[in-house]
Amino acid sequence: MPPLVYGTYQLCTHTSGAWISDCEWGASAGLRVFLSAAQASANVTIVLRKGALVTVRVEDPSQLLAASGTKSPASLLLGVSTDSFAFRRAALVGQDAAGRTYQVLIPLDRQIRISAVSPSFQVSDAIGRPLATSGIGIQVLAASNQPLPTVTLRVTGRTNP
Repeated sequence: MPPLVYGTYQLCTHTSGAWISDCEWGASAGLRVFLSAAQASANVTIVLRKGALVTVRVEDPSQLLAASGTKSPASLLLGVSTDSFAFRRAALVGQDAAGRTYQVLIPLDRQIRISAVSPSFQVSDAIGRPLATSGIGIQVLAASNQPLPTVTLRVTGRTNP
């Protein structure tokens, strides 16, 4: 690897598990380090923040999602927008006859909106309120030392073509 030239560098972390990327979440947008022309390197300390994998359960009693197959993988889009305006899609972690289970990483102790968008299906929240086809933010808080919340959605039908 060639030596670094002098200038300002932005250091970002990307790890597996429940660690939050400091470049995606928070006002700092990563750690900035300046190297002078006389420096070949710099010692820095990066403190990682723990996040929480929040579960989103999509109940699909009529198995409409399964019937759509792989024709349109984006027929139901779930995820969060980060502070840096990146969209992080919720990962499919399970599927059964009653629906699908997704997880998405969010920071602890902050209100975050989970977006649910479907141009193909009518989706409602846990108490039966329909979500707009253009998407809606479902507020969720993963509090430290508390059980993690589960967001429940329900596929109630198809949208008109």
